[in-house]
Amino acid sequence: MNAIELYNQGRDFFEEHEWKKAVGCFNRALRFDPAFADALFKRAEAYRHLGEEGKSIRDYTEVIDRDPSHFMAHYRRGKVYCTRDNPRYDLAMRDFNKAVRLRPDDSRGYRGRANVSYRTGRYSKVIGDCSRSLRLEPDCAFLHVLRGMSYLLEERSSSDDYNREMDRIAGKFEGAVESISRTVRKNSTSTVVIRPLQVSTDFRIPVDLGSAENQAAKAGRGAACSALEDFSKATLVEPGYSYAYWCRGNVYLENHLLDSAIVEFTQAVETARGVADPYFSRGVAYYRKAWFDQAISDFDDAIARDVDCAEFYWWRGQAWEGKGEGEKAREDFQKAVALGYEEDEES
Repeated sequence: MNAIELYNQGRDFFEEHEWKKAVGCFNRALRFDPAFADALFKRAEAYRHLGEEGKSIRDYTEVIDRDPSHFMAHYRRGKVYCTRDNPRYDLAMRDFNKAVRLRPDDSRGYRGRANVSYRTGRYSKVIGDCSRSLRLEPDCAFLHVLRGMSYLLEERSSSDDYNREMDRIAGKFEGAVESISRTVRKNSTSTVVIRPLQVSTDFRIPVDLGSAENQAAKAGRGAACSALEDFSKATLVEPGYSYAYWCRGNVYLENHLLDSAIVEFTQAVETARGVADPYFSRGVAYYRKAWFDQAISDFDDAIARDVDCAEFYWWRGQAWEGKGEGEKAREDFQKAVALGYEEDEES
């Protein structure tokens, strides 16, 4: 077999997610032809899927050394720098900046920059790059959620407790967030109005799916309204996007719209496929309504999915205490403390 035949065989293995076999074929192709750039790039891709970060970076770098204008090599290397065990956000941002310069009409470079800025707490830059990317990729639910979260986090950047909570919960969704499928609505220019179950003029948000801009932000309606608009766009573009429902539920929860929060968290529970946090968040809403039985049931479900989360036990203990079940409450409080929970964590 010659280099091209080996490359084609490796590509077939790649399409079948047989990453190791693909690497073997690309290795053999490169022994025949060390200058075979496509084989080198594909080997980098296979190493990335195998989690062999150093090898993938090495191959992407060699591709870039041979062709500094290779957009995908810069973009993919930037993603690896972000996701490796010890992320190098400075190097990732350098690659995404180069990707933007190479293809200013490709949304991926802006999306990569937004991701780095989000991870490093530069939320105004996230908002800017998400907006640029949405003009090119208007039906990306992930970008709407990322921008919506950034509106909230930019306003709350002085609150360490809030940031820790967002990081803790968002991390559990993160793997699923970028892998969602996109559904393009046929009537993408229609305007709908999102409002909670409880009457609240402040939370009647017009959502124009034909615009990449966030109208609530432009009108100065505040972070909650701006975030709600983006989360609502995400749910309209991708109706099965559980993280968007969870985010929208949290806006309602923070604004004491508990019935609306419960509806959103229920939708997140139904679409999250076993993630603990939608159950926990709904349990908190039930607790704040003094519906302690429903809260305990949800905290039970959250604990069944994450038995080592101290916070879940602490909140269940509070619900038991609300029911007057002192002994059960003490058991949960003790379990929470044993797992590292501190009593003053809750305001």
